[in-house]
Amino acid sequence: MFNAARLLLEQCGPVTSGWIQDLDPTTTHPGVTLIKLHEFDADLAKIADVVLTSRRHLVNIAASVERMGWTTSESESLGFLDSAVAQHQHWAPFSSFEMTYESLKTNTATQVIEIGKTLGLEVTTENAEQIAKDIKQLGTYTGPPGTYDTKSLLHPEHIGESPADLTADHRLAIETRFNYWLVANGYPTPPRPAAS
Repeated sequence: MFNAARLLLEQCGPVTSGWIQDLDPTTTHPGVTLIKLHEFDADLAKIADVVLTSRRHLVNIAASVERMGWTTSESESLGFLDSAVAQHQHWAPFSSFEMTYESLKTNTATQVIEIGKTLGLEVTTENAEQIAKDIKQLGTYTGPPGTYDTKSLLHPEHIGESPADLTADHRLAIETRFNYWLVANGYPTPPRPAAS
């Protein structure tokens, strides 16, 4: 989502973009400033012209952060997801458009068009398809572990689908603990046999 917005905005003029911790808030930049962050910032949320948010199935988030080495145990994983859910709930009232990761993967060009509309830009199908191709190419960042590409903000292990890497017990713990969030956000969990 960050890169779709960045690529769209760069077609219109100068863009300063990056992680919030890498941008100096006291510096005035020409054009548009695009900031990526996860932690809720009430002051920034109030002054931002547009807030874009995304969500993803929590089992896949857990698998992703484990693959990246950010969590190493089930308890750490559940704590990370507690924070992710809380951040999502804080940002939701300010969001101008929320995209699901799953929709980005299945129909990137359509999501690029929706992001463009939210930013007040007219995006042709041809332009959206080109940006979708450009985004797909970004998944090939191969820098050293612990680094990220300063333009795309992607990590070496950022792109991937590996929910199968989690144990069945771990997946069940996530689906049980966060059932309320999963159902409310369009991720109904599979039925489980009743305990005897």
